[in-house]
Amino acid sequence: MWKCPYCFSELEDIGDFCPYCGRSATSLVLIYISQKYIDIMLFDRSGSVLHHRRERTYLDLYDRSEHGYRVSLRNLVHWVFEYVHRKRPSKVYLYSHYRDFVREFTLLAHFPVIELSEGDLDRCVEYVRSREWPSARYIAVSDVNPVDKISGSHTTIIGGSKALELLLKIAELPFVKRIVPGRIEAKGSKGRGGVRVRITRVDDRGNIKLVIAHGSAKQDIYVVTSASNPSEALEFVKEIEEIVSSSDTT
Repeated sequence: MWKCPYCFSELEDIGDFCPYCGRSATSLVLIYISQKYIDIMLFDRSGSVLHHRRERTYLDLYDRSEHGYRVSLRNLVHWVFEYVHRKRPSKVYLYSHYRDFVREFTLLAHFPVIELSEGDLDRCVEYVRSREWPSARYIAVSDVNPVDKISGSHTTIIGGSKALELLLKIAELPFVKRIVPGRIEAKGSKGRGGVRVRITRVDDRGNIKLVIAHGSAKQDIYVVTSASNPSEALEFVKEIEEIVSSSDTT
């Protein structure tokens, strides 16, 4: 399930049109089909990638004159159309190694389809962004499962389930690439109860350091972000502070 970013209603898939408020988080879609794979990228209104999906097409297994090719092509066209239609984009950019796909998809589409001649995915993305959002800046997002983002040589996290739950909420943020727990230090004297978390600094590479304290123990937590400098990371700090302040860690 996915929540609409405007009215927070639950929707079936990322970027779906919301029937409750009548809005879609997906501004436009880029479809890129190479010889073996199809990449579908959903862009939001700011030009950031909302979701990137890659699937195997299997079209390369057939000669284009074979019946199997025509059946596979038709199935792919209809699947992609249904997937994109659910997003209600304002337009679609399309590059395909298979010209038949362009023709069949365009016939189905009720939205503008702009065909691209560039045969490289990264260049297609650059072209779309330069055309649609010429002055925008983009922050890369991470689609890694939040649980998998928490890793490092120190696997123990102080504070038990409360601290872990908090870190998982932070890991859900799209700009968080990794969360690396540091060593646990004990002060020797008895500290306050509950789990306490504070942000201590942002480094030159845009990464954020937290400190978790529980009783007499404390632990540094390093949040590796997609920011490239401290100013970008400061925007992320605000979101992390909101999570920390709204979490029950007592």
